[in-house]
Amino acid sequence: MTSASFVQKLVLKNTAYLAVSHIISKIIGLATIIFIARSLGPQVFGQYKTILAIIGMFTLFTDFGMDRIIIRETAKDVKLLKENLERFIPIRLYLSIGAFLLLLITGLFLQRNLYPFGLLIIGGLTLIFDSVANGISLIFIIVQKMQYKAIYEVLHKIILSFLVLVFFYSIGRLVSVILAFCLASFFAVIPLYCYSKKFCKFKFSLRLDFHFFKMIFRPAFWFALASFTALLFAKIDTIMVAQLADFNEAGFYATAWDVVSLFLYGAGSLYIALFPLTSQRVSMEYFKKLFGKIVFLSFGGVILAAITNMLSVPILTMLFGERYLKAAFVLNILIWTFPITIFEIWISQIYDSTNNQKMHVFTGGIFVIINICLNFLFIPRFGARGAAAASLFACLVSLFFGVPIAIKIMNNIKYIPAISPEKNHT
Repeated sequence: MTSASFVQKLVLKNTAYLAVSHIISKIIGLATIIFIARSLGPQVFGQYKTILAIIGMFTLFTDFGMDRIIIRETAKDVKLLKENLERFIPIRLYLSIGAFLLLLITGLFLQRNLYPFGLLIIGGLTLIFDSVANGISLIFIIVQKMQYKAIYEVLHKIILSFLVLVFFYSIGRLVSVILAFCLASFFAVIPLYCYSKKFCKFKFSLRLDFHFFKMIFRPAFWFALASFTALLFAKIDTIMVAQLADFNEAGFYATAWDVVSLFLYGAGSLYIALFPLTSQRVSMEYFKKLFGKIVFLSFGGVILAAITNMLSVPILTMLFGERYLKAAFVLNILIWTFPITIFEIWISQIYDSTNNQKMHVFTGGIFVIINICLNFLFIPRFGARGAAAASLFACLVSLFFGVPIAIKIMNNIKYIPAISPEKNHT
């Protein structure tokens, strides 16, 4: 078997594992969301999704983009996996504790009518549990054993769904869902840790390696800013709709976004599967071949978006009920971000694998600025539909700027390692 054929099969296999796990976990998660949405109604469901969006905004501070630095550099020399992981997980733990405290401080200054503050405390604990889990799951990404990461994601959703059903009927309404959200993250870490020992027998330590932190933080800083733009894309609209319109509109937007995210997670699976291999094969020839495949997949995304537009009303009626039919127009707009996101995988692979995170931040920053400005203009007048239109327009502008920058980088590839072997050993 040729090297190219082996790489292609490995990418397909890992993408398949992640895609299947995402599909299964999203189906389980969607069933849970449908149950929550139907039980709570648009207004309380909008409040629930707003709380999750606020918490989600702080996930950036749990790793500051350092995950991708660890993946990129360790994938080049897997022998460093144990050493790098033992240094990195304590960093993640302390950052997540800091993120939790920052969430609570920030929460005190937000509008109190957005949420009961106690629910923010309970839900915010997931920042710590998920941070540790994500640090451990790097093992499976680096050694290209995505099936174990896939198992974890499905198991997490199963635990969450079970706890939601148990707590919802025994405790109450919104508080039961948030409590289940927190405990599911905690319990899912245990089997993940056990599975990880098959590939890396690392020792869990509380000792913080400041030298290692400083070494990876500088290149990770730009990854962090790039991740922040992605977080804003996923979270800011729900929060702004709740602030500038009402919880009903936020519920409609969140409903449409939950459907669109089924597709977007597939694109995310492809990015994750490609990134370690792209980091090993940085070349103009590789990126040109990748371009053709991504264009083909993007056309497939266009077809799926068109089909979703035609079936949006029956899809929402069947899944969420007639109370959520106002989300159909929002879904018809948001779904077109899917083919754009697929194409942006090619751009992101070039940026991130060649240590050009600054360009990632630049194009992402364009998206964020346009999206937020248009939200202020559109949401007060059009509600959730205005937020969807703002996101789609911002995606198109970001793509317009991103393509020529990526082509320029591809034609002048220059890579500087973030972690040198000399610096990695004390």
